[in-house]
Amino acid sequence: MRAWVFGDNVDTDVLAPGRYMKLSIEEIAKHCLETMDPSFAASVRPGDIVVAGRNFCSTATRSTSVCRPSYASKQNGYALAIH
Repeated sequence: MRAWVFGDNVDTDVLAPGRYMKLSIEEIAKHCLETMDPSFAASVRPGDIVVAGRNFCSTATRSTSVCRPSYASKQNGYALAIH
């Protein structure tokens, strides 16, 4: 198990970049958090934990379902997001 630690203001545009929104959920997941850590989507494993600071999933230019735990768990395999 690994803890992925990110700072404040991790919004939905960072979790699921808008330029990929016309792709499938599986393809979008390959770009999750790529602006903060380009290796994240390829390296995250089932059971990993995401730790983020203030405004995790709360500020963005659009509203999506990427902040729901079921999305995170299903698409990228991490077990928990703590913020």
